[in-house]
Amino acid sequence: MLLAVAAIVGCSGESASEITQTVVIVDAQPCVRDAARGARVRVFGDDGAVVLDQSVSFVDGEDGATSLPLRIPIVPIDGDATRRFWVDVSFTGLPGSSLGVVRVAGSYLEGRLAAIPTCLVEGCRGVDCGVCAPPAPCSTCRADVGACASTVITPIPFENAESACGSGPSTCGADAGAATCDGGCDAGVSTPDGSVGDDAGVGDAGPPPPECTSDGDCDDADGCTTDVCASERCVHGAVDADGDGHAPTGCGGDDCNDGDPGVHPGVVDVCNGRDDNCSGVADEGVAESCGNGADDDCDGVVDCFDPDCAGACQQRQCNPGFPQFRWCGGSCVNTNQPSNCGGCGIVCRGTACRTDLGDGHPRCGCMTNDSPCPGTHCNTAARACACTDAASCGPNAHCSPGGGLPAYCDFNF
Repeated sequence: MLLAVAAIVGCSGESASEITQTVVIVDAQPCVRDAARGARVRVFGDDGAVVLDQSVSFVDGEDGATSLPLRIPIVPIDGDATRRFWVDVSFTGLPGSSLGVVRVAGSYLEGRLAAIPTCLVEGCRGVDCGVCAPPAPCSTCRADVGACASTVITPIPFENAESACGSGPSTCGADAGAATCDGGCDAGVSTPDGSVGDDAGVGDAGPPPPECTSDGDCDDADGCTTDVCASERCVHGAVDADGDGHAPTGCGGDDCNDGDPGVHPGVVDVCNGRDDNCSGVADEGVAESCGNGADDDCDGVVDCFDPDCAGACQQRQCNPGFPQFRWCGGSCVNTNQPSNCGGCGIVCRGTACRTDLGDGHPRCGCMTNDSPCPGTHCNTAARACACTDAASCGPNAHCSPGGGLPAYCDFNF
């Protein structure tokens, strides 16, 4: 476990001069507060391991019910202020619907009590900024930006902390229903009576000074982040040069080509000589679709000429340049033969499979009396063996009326 996480609402008994601690303050605008019934709070260490996973209720009368703002004090193990952490708070309404998510990728001020105020504003209600799986870069709907942006938020001294919702100083006990404590609270985590300006002077410092006036003021010399000055605060996001939503692998992301928006995990790998989905294998392909005119599985044959399409292409051509070859029961067969004459399963019983009966298409029949007709002769008008009854046609045939012509043996069942 890389982080020591205290209770969600409460205060630390240590003074700011003795600890390195960051308190993540999670609040919501009144319109969201009214709809919120609870939240799931998760805290991750700098290796992505889950340190805290706790559900809280905002419904009066329920066991363990609490109220906003939530305060999540986080202390680095061994006082190592270079560590990082992630906080993910998912708000739910009725009946269990998602109201929105507040996410923070936080850090510490060495030897200081710091704060990161956040707020779920009405404009971010229900906004989906994708899945977050620390330590991979992710985004959240930021109140100070008004859209999905980096979860990296620079901590500020706790004594300068104001509610990100614009409701005044965010002090433990300053809001109705928040916990208060007595003794050991002069570090600014709370005041004994919940008043502003008591004890260590929480709230007396006024608004925090501007952190930046231009993007240049926010340069952190890290090639894996973008540095933007927004509302006089530095916002550091993950680099994504091609704008496809995936950070490069060199910066801890999963994009193997950050210069091409068409290359990243989740893309369908096609036959183009490159690794489109960053799997480590180029042109691994997918299953043949059998009808889109493309070589989906990269085996050099397309649609019904691909053996993978044998079932889907029954009776259809399977050998380029030889139209008589068709898929029959999973095999590519020659349909110019008595066992499959003109199509799968058409068997010529006693006659030949011919292509000279007028239309060039293979079918069972005869042309002259020299043709094989069992116990009868060839009805040259019908181009089939003449008959008087089924017995004259032999087994597995029937005597078909000629439609104005003499009856003939029909072998095409």
